[in-house]
Amino acid sequence: MTKPRTERYLTLSGIHDFVLFKTAEEIEQEIANIKNALFDFDTENAEEFCSQISQIEDKKQLLALKKALQTLLAAGFATRTPWAQWPRLPIYLKAMTLRLEKYSGNPARDTAREADIQELEQMWQEKTDGLVKQGQPVSDDLAAFKWMIEELRVSLFAQELKTPYPVLVKRLLKVWEGLN
Repeated sequence: MTKPRTERYLTLSGIHDFVLFKTAEEIEQEIANIKNALFDFDTENAEEFCSQISQIEDKKQLLALKKALQTLLAAGFATRTPWAQWPRLPIYLKAMTLRLEKYSGNPARDTAREADIQELEQMWQEKTDGLVKQGQPVSDDLAAFKWMIEELRVSLFAQELKTPYPVLVKRLLKVWEGLN
């Protein structure tokens, strides 16, 4: 049985499902929901977040968290963030808060996990910078890899928030091999 046009789903790389056709009202409601979630996160957690960051003595970890936040919400993020990732933004921010809460429990583990993430980010950045310098487009799969890294952060630092698909460093390295 064929679903009505408004309920057809499109799968990209087997990762994200989203409705292909939506009404203007549905889109406006989704945007409003996402804005509310981001606003609620910001107002409820800004003070706690600042307090937690001030307790971190390891400057490397502090810089890693700052970089992750700046990367996620850098100027122009609204136009660069794919529509399918918008509902996940509050989750990525919540994962950072949970990471800060857990940091004091085992800083060495946090540092080791961050090193894995930084290695993946560096590989991605070098590849995308090289393509841009050569005037070549960044493939959809390469762009999606960056969001896989964000999901890896959730998986490593805030498992209770869950990821939409299994994410491990090993798995991302395998995906990376397929991109090259």
